[in-house]
Amino acid sequence: MSSASVVLEWDPPDSQFLPASIAVTSYLVYVRPHGSSTWRIFAQVPARPHPQLVVKRSDLGNGNYDFGVSSVNAMGFESTLHTSLDTSADPVGGWYLIWSGR
Repeated sequence: MSSASVVLEWDPPDSQFLPASIAVTSYLVYVRPHGSSTWRIFAQVPARPHPQLVVKRSDLGNGNYDFGVSSVNAMGFESTLHTSLDTSADPVGGWYLIWSGR
């Protein structure tokens, strides 16, 4: 990827022991300006073994951004939002994307 895009990747939940009605069918990717309290849905990604999303600078513009991902099951229930600032994020303490310049 170039400096004009970044790939977000996350681990899917272990759903091999869940009934089909509870299995994850998609993910909602959220974004917000870093430091803001308001999240907005940025994209919906189909469930797959190695979920990912390419985010282009042109999608967001220059600035600092936080990201979050939730899973949606076959019954339409959405999980808790896991964010790039969670204490379980790597690196420890979280991360955020900074796009500046061109």
